[in-house]
Amino acid sequence: MSEAIDYAKMSEIPVSSCEICVENKPSKKKDAKNKVINKINKDLTQNKKVKFNPFLRLKGFFKDKVLKFKKSKPKQETTKEQEQKNRGFDVVSAQVITIFVLVISILLTNVFWEDSAINVFFKNMFNKNQEVSLNYTDFNPTLPMTEVPVSLTDGVMTASGEGNVYAPVGGQVESVTKVEDGTYCITISHTEKFKTVLEGIDYPYFEKGNTVYTTCPIGYSNKNLTVKMYNGEDLITNYTFNDGAIVWE
Repeated sequence: MSEAIDYAKMSEIPVSSCEICVENKPSKKKDAKNKVINKINKDLTQNKKVKFNPFLRLKGFFKDKVLKFKKSKPKQETTKEQEQKNRGFDVVSAQVITIFVLVISILLTNVFWEDSAINVFFKNMFNKNQEVSLNYTDFNPTLPMTEVPVSLTDGVMTASGEGNVYAPVGGQVESVTKVEDGTYCITISHTEKFKTVLEGIDYPYFEKGNTVYTTCPIGYSNKNLTVKMYNGEDLITNYTFNDGAIVWE
């Protein structure tokens, strides 16, 4: 019974109340959206072109970012590359040393040995005006005619018959002279002293100053051909025929 009385007393206690109103504030995203829409509408009414820049979003992303680049480490040479470099250096060093030794040896030989082979070699190489003198025995003459027999008497070669005439030794035509019987005499110089004189040629093929060879005919003979070889003013007689070739005695 007492509990009911207590509840009744409590129900008579005045109670104060209040109202709570929650105001919905517009979101920042919605405000930004509305601002963009309003700006676009305003630009369209003023006939302005609206440009879309896709990099505006990236600008905010990279604003606080700092780009860092890694430095590449220098490539370390392998042992093979080092060996190749060392080997190339050794080869160059050896070449330089060899050239140095060669130069020193040339200088020493010039001073102490004037007639050495290397000195003679360099003198002949750089002295182009020096003429090489050869003896007539250094040549290998051939027969002046091959189509008819050739005979030899005291250093004078003769041939009777028709055929091409060849120079026994190659050289330069010194003169082509016509004689009284209508034939021609051709003189061929081989060196300063060694020369050949061919008489009895009916039809010469070369003129003065031409170069002739043993394999090319220099004229044609119908009758008697006479060939003589001279060393200076002396008639050469110290040779014979052997198997169709001229041999020095």
